[in-house]
Amino acid sequence: MKCLVNGQITTDTIATCQGYVLLEPVDVIAVQSFDQELYLEVSGYLLLSFVIGHGAGRVVRWMGKA
Repeated sequence: MKCLVNGQITTDTIATCQGYVLLEPVDVIAVQSFDQELYLEVSGYLLLSFVIGHGAGRVVRWMGKA
């Protein structure tokens, strides 16, 4: 990664960069590579918890009307 400060490109690290961080193609590839199986598992659990929570909320609402 490179750093852009006052119109000059430097090779500072992210922690010491006082301007804008410029990504190189290698950095973009590293960011884009994520674990698809983990993504599918987490999104599945989120969907399941939404459906269960929604159902539980409907039951509680139904019990409150009785």
